[in-house]
Amino acid sequence: MEQETQVKAVEEKQETSTQEESNQENNQQDTSNKEAVNSDFTFAQVEEVLDDMIRPALQNDGGDITLVEIKDNSIYVQLRGACGTCPSSTATMQFGVKNLLNEEFPAMVHLYDITSGTPMIVEDPSMA
Repeated sequence: MEQETQVKAVEEKQETSTQEESNQENNQQDTSNKEAVNSDFTFAQVEEVLDDMIRPALQNDGGDITLVEIKDNSIYVQLRGACGTCPSSTATMQFGVKNLLNEEFPAMVHLYDITSGTPMIVEDPSMA
């Protein structure tokens, strides 16, 4: 009887673990299946730049960035975690995220920050 209980517990753990892995894979597939609309660059290309050059610095400070949408050569992102409420987030978007994405994707028209819930164009400080 005790062995049966232990076996059931192990099977339930394995099933839960398998479901979690499946959910993680589905989430990754959802991101990779997103398409850029009328743009010269792809969702995957922008995500790679965020992963390699931006996200690690933000995560070191307890934050993150999410690529939400690419439409008509404009990129929509959202700061999360500590970065979403940080007073320096405007500078992070202007001098970090926007400059890097402009360098990597010269065809980018605008960077939109949707952290507040309303898309706002991230402008160069000299233009603000």
